[in-house]
Amino acid sequence: MAGLVALALGIVVGHLADRYGARGVYAVTLLVQAAATAAFVLVDGFGTFVAVVCAAAGAKAAGLAARSPLIRVHGATGRRSSVPTCAP
Repeated sequence: MAGLVALALGIVVGHLADRYGARGVYAVTLLVQAAATAAFVLVDGFGTFVAVVCAAAGAKAAGLAARSPLIRVHGATGRRSSVPTCAP
């Protein structure tokens, strides 16, 4: 169940990061991850556990999707790696 939530959120948040800016979206996903991780302390039943795991897994996948545009923007310096490639 948490995997399906994570898959869906990753796709949606990736589009949000492209549209509204990756930095703010990534910051929100980090806050949600922190809150979900802290919420594990409050788990007292199976239903609560499933909800918290879904939130934590979804926030993790969303964070990875929001981080990718940041890496693309800040990693594109125009320099090529000095490591040779196998392609001709």
